[in-house]
This record gives sequence, structure tokens and C-alpha cells, in this order.
Amino acid sequence: KKHTLTPVEQRALSDLSNSIEDLSRKIRLISAGNSAERIDEIGLTESLCEFLRKKDGVSGISIHFEALGTARELLYPRALALFRLVHEFVTNSL
Repeated sequence: KKHTLTPVEQRALSDLSNSIEDLSRKIRLISAGNSAERIDEIGLTESLCEFLRKKDGVSGISIHFEALGTARELLYPRALALFRLVHEFVTNSL
């Protein structure tokens, strides 16, 4: 027998789904470090600069980062994905 959700159940399910998405976003930010948390606040380029400054010199490897052209901010999910790619690459390289 198929059960149809009541409006109250639908709202509760929607609220739960939103909470899960929010927690998931926070977990991803924590795993990427403080610089990722600031993407919304300071943008992708500055977040990468912050992260790479912290990693510069680790394991004796010097890091140089230069952003060329005019910065165009990306929507948060894309900016976070790019940040995580750089984070993963640098972390694995060191």
C-alpha cells in the first residue's frame, strides 16, 4: 500500500533535507580548512592565496600562486569544487 505524505510530513522532510545539506556543506568546509570557509566572504582567489600561503615552505617546497586576468566570482558550489581540487593536489604533493 502506497503512503502519501501529509503537508506537515512534507514540510518536515523538506526541513530535514535542508538541514542535511547544510551539515554536509559545513563538513566539506571543515575538511578543506579555514580558507575554504571564507570563499563566500572573500572569494575563491583570496581563499586560495590564504591556503597556499599557509602551505608555502612546507616540506621545503616553495609555492607561487598568481591569478591572471580579471577575477569573476563563481557560484559557491563551483568555487568550493575548484578550491577542493587545489587543496587535494597541494596536500598530495607535499
